[in-house]
Amino acid sequence: MAYLIRLTVLVLGFLSASASLVDANTAQKAQSAAEDALTSGRAQEALALSAAVLAQAPNSHDALFVKALALMELARYADAARAAEKAYDVAQSDAQRLAAARIASSARFQAQQFGRAEWWLRRGANNTSNAGEERAIYEDYQRVRAANPLTANLKFGFAPVGNFNGGSESATILFEGLGEFTLAPEQQALSGTEYTLDLRADYRLSRSEVQQTSVGAYLYGRTYTPSSSAKRKVPGIDGDDYAVGVVEFSLRHRRFIFPNLGPSSATVLAGRLWYGGEAYWNYRRIAVTQDVRLSPSQTLSFSASSESQSGIDGRHADANVHTLGVRWFRTLQNGDGLEMSLRKKIYLTEAFESSYDDINVEASYRFARPFLGVRWNASLGYGVT
Repeated sequence: MAYLIRLTVLVLGFLSASASLVDANTAQKAQSAAEDALTSGRAQEALALSAAVLAQAPNSHDALFVKALALMELARYADAARAAEKAYDVAQSDAQRLAAARIASSARFQAQQFGRAEWWLRRGANNTSNAGEERAIYEDYQRVRAANPLTANLKFGFAPVGNFNGGSESATILFEGLGEFTLAPEQQALSGTEYTLDLRADYRLSRSEVQQTSVGAYLYGRTYTPSSSAKRKVPGIDGDDYAVGVVEFSLRHRRFIFPNLGPSSATVLAGRLWYGGEAYWNYRRIAVTQDVRLSPSQTLSFSASSESQSGIDGRHADANVHTLGVRWFRTLQNGDGLEMSLRKKIYLTEAFESSYDDINVEASYRFARPFLGVRWNASLGYGVT
């Protein structure tokens, strides 16, 4: 009896192994047939064959890829995107991930889901292995972004600061004829860490070969965490007491007025600023910009703006701010961007001692290739008041 049991186990094991070989062989043939059907334009047949493969091997990258392409041919874009996204998840190489990401992006683009299309190109950019693939992803991204009526940019930053409260660098102040006096701790410079959040969104209302009109919204926030030395100087100090918040809405029109130059633009906007958690002033601004294309990779921009600020509840004197600026931008061969800017600001208020001029110079470098799905840039600025 024991012999019969062992023999039965061996036979069943042999039959199971043989069935697995047959199943694997059948799946391989079905995969080849699906690829042939797809390249021959028989998308429905390719879809059915890839489904047969996936019934046996749900995580087959090749079958998922063929399924995604077949669904694209059948204009079933949402299903195609899901198949391509799963193919990306089970891919074993960067080449497979890049191909799946581009198909997922194309499917989302066809489904008018532009934000998701951009997201998948950002993911695919992390799987490129040469300059040609990087260029292809960049060009795809530019096409998707141009078609998307909504654009949004989110920035977050943090950095150490030596004087977040605008205090004096010296602990004392000298009054002629009166002598030297010690400043209160909260009037001295306090150090800490600055945190900023910057969100800008624009929605295109109309566009033609010579013009574009859009509306926008802008949110900005800045707050601080006092350092241990600042807390020793001023016990109970709260960085939120020096926090800044801005909300604004805008209307922008961009048009080619001078054919031999670049586009001209005009913007009107209105916003409100908060300081220390309290509304501080409302403002209205009008700005104009003229671009000059120096070469296919270089642009020079001139700008001017005038802003009117109205204090709320007497917390801030009414003021007018006038700004002039020039900006140079160059796209490098690897797609990165180099920018330099110069800005002159004139601040005029009824309180003469509060009026001032300042000049600001800034240089920045923008990396074209995303890292971890995020585009990075580095900047350095210097200002004189």
